[in-house]
Amino acid sequence: LSRLTWWWMNGLVWRGWRKALEDSDLTDLIEGDKSQTVTVQFNNNWQCGPQNMHYGKEISFHLETIEDSSSSDILLLEHSQSPRDGDGEEHRRVGTRQHSKNQSLVLALAKTFKLMLLRSFVFKLCNDLLAFTSPLILKAMINYTSDATQQPQWKGYFYAVMLLVVAVVQSLCLHQYFQSCITVGMRIRTTLIGAVYRKALMLSSNARKTRTVGEIVNLMSVDSQKCMELMTYVNLVWSAPLQILIALVLLWFTMGPSIFAGVGVMVLLIPVNTCVAALTEKLQTKQMTYKDSRTKLVNEILNGIKVIKLYAWEIPFQRII
Repeated sequence: LSRLTWWWMNGLVWRGWRKALEDSDLTDLIEGDKSQTVTVQFNNNWQCGPQNMHYGKEISFHLETIEDSSSSDILLLEHSQSPRDGDGEEHRRVGTRQHSKNQSLVLALAKTFKLMLLRSFVFKLCNDLLAFTSPLILKAMINYTSDATQQPQWKGYFYAVMLLVVAVVQSLCLHQYFQSCITVGMRIRTTLIGAVYRKALMLSSNARKTRTVGEIVNLMSVDSQKCMELMTYVNLVWSAPLQILIALVLLWFTMGPSIFAGVGVMVLLIPVNTCVAALTEKLQTKQMTYKDSRTKLVNEILNGIKVIKLYAWEIPFQRII
């Protein structure tokens, strides 16, 4: 009940009202939010993927960015097997690596955080259903008030109380949903940062020539943050069609065939929305390319800051940035 109503936050709020909060006033992270916990869980689920279970070999974990692509195309997961010879000695393949096409980053993340995702699914479903419950109760109350003399009085009180209860429960479910999504998004961000950092430490000399420090930093800061923000809206994949379907059914029983006028407008706007979404994606991809080049330039400037100061090139490089 304390977690559902956020009662556990009262002590921290009162402490912050009395004085400025300090690091000592904050509690430690719970075990499930720590990087050493989520990264280990992700690695275990990645190593238990379908491709790896098929071969049953020792797996080395790799994350590689796609060749000739922007940083928005973040990650390809690959593994290299360790075959055994006749004497049972293990050998590692050094040189050409083959991408594991059957591996899925999304599947590995879903396995790692399936309980949190299921929790957010349940709260989102309850919130969507309760959102359509209030209009039904309000309709019943209007029908009651239009002919209150022939109906028992307790029905009016019941409808009024139910409106309050539904609103309170809907608010609790909505905030618990957002809390679950933000928590799982934060854990996914931590997992991706750890995976990219681990891969960066394992890059070969040839791979380092194709990827700069700025691009790797962009992966850990910008792209992982986008994945975190996505978790708040990921449930709209099933929630939006469900809400549209329920709304159309309720409108049909209320207004009849006239609802098809609104449905027709929605259908006609689909191509417009598709074009806008495609244009937005194109602009975002272009923006990520500029971000990568700018980060690369800033990194090179910082590495050669002594030469820039020596030749007094601050103003020209400042204009470039």
